[in-house]
Order: sequence, then C-alpha cells, then structure tokens
Amino acid sequence: MKPLEAKKTFDDVWTAELEKRNEEKRQNPYKDLLEGSDEKFEASKDSLDERDYEMLRKKRLAEMKAKAARNKFGQVYEINETEWVREINEVDPDVFVVVHLMAKNKAECIHFNRTLSAIAAKFKFIKCVCIEAYKAAKGFPDELCPTVLIYKEGKQYKQIQGFDKLGGPKNSVEKFEWLLHVAGVVETDLTEVPGDTPSRRGNDDSDADPEVVQRVLREARSKIIAEDDESWLQDD
Repeated sequence: MKPLEAKKTFDDVWTAELEKRNEEKRQNPYKDLLEGSDEKFEASKDSLDERDYEMLRKKRLAEMKAKAARNKFGQVYEINETEWVREINEVDPDVFVVVHLMAKNKAECIHFNRTLSAIAAKFKFIKCVCIEAYKAAKGFPDELCPTVLIYKEGKQYKQIQGFDKLGGPKNSVEKFEWLLHVAGVVETDLTEVPGDTPSRRGNDDSDADPEVVQRVLREARSKIIAEDDESWLQDD
C-alpha cells in the first residue's frame, strides 16, 4: 500500500513560494528591472552595458504592450443566466474568470463584492463577474453565499465555498489575492502570508465540502432548467 503523503501546511506553501521566487531571480536577474517602474529601469542605465540595456528596453516595451492588451477588464460585471455562456464559457481560453455567486442583500456578499472589485481593479487581466445565485441555479441556498467559482477554458477550475473560506469578517484584498495566488490565478508581490487566513485557522483546503455546491448545481440543472437551455451552466 502506498504511504499517505503528509498534507501541506500553509507554511509549506509559503516556503515553496519563496524558493520559487529566489530560483526565478537566479534564472532571470533582470526580472525586477523588466517588471519595475520606469524610474527604476532608467536608473539602471549607467550600470548596464549599452547593448544589454537596449535589449532589455525592447523586451520591456514588448512585455508592456502585451500586458496592456491583457488588461482589458478592471471591474466586476454583473450578469444574468442568459449571459453565462458568453461571459464565462466562451471567453478567451487564456483568461481566468472569477464568478461570485451571491445573495443580493446579504451583508457577507456585499462585503466580499467590495474585495472582488479591488481585485478586479488590481488584476485587470482577470475577468470578475457576479450573479445572483438563484439565477445561476434555482434553489441554490443563500447560506452557501458567497461562493466563488473559478473558470478557465470554459470549465470550472476551482471553487471556494462560503464566507468563512474567503476570510470571514476579516476578509481582505490581500487574503483573497493570496487564495488566488495559491490557486495559480495570479502572481503576487506579497512578502508575507496574510494573517488569519482560512488555512491558518486549521483548514488548509479552501474547497471544503465541494460536493455540496456541485450537488446543488446538478440538481438545479436536472430538475428545473430545461434540457435545451442547460448548456449555460456546464462545469464538467
């Protein structure tokens, strides 16, 4: 019998992240210059060989143009059920879509939507949308809101169920940024783990009880949504 692997702690993840960053710096010593401010790049001119500086300048301009082309969202878009396929399943396959299933007047959802708005403004290459949960799946219980579904290439990539898993009352932009980073959605400049994250409180798995969400969505599709209309909520 294959021995069980020890479950990674939050500190294990953070240590691996620091090692990854150090390795990237070793392999690409100019990474900070390419991604830093214009002032920092110009200040490096005297310390670089003229040929190296020109090469980096051209590479930096190319990367800035590519980044500008990707940064086309920047806000949270509220959608309805008829827009699901177009706004989520049919977007560019390279784009992550973060979906907030919300209960419109629930305080926790209002709080989280502010966090999501800040994330959308910071990471403009992510498409952030919100939809009232009952529109996504009739019968979806308010107590599961807010729930976050992350889509890529038209398929569900990850889910984070419930306000507590999103940071609870102390939810912050930094905490959700870290969760997105761990999920592989964004790179982060955070230099330390945001305090009191869900995994710090003794749960390292942000997908706790994922079958609850999937069961509700499956039941909604099979019992309520007409067969010829149910493609808008496919997640398999």
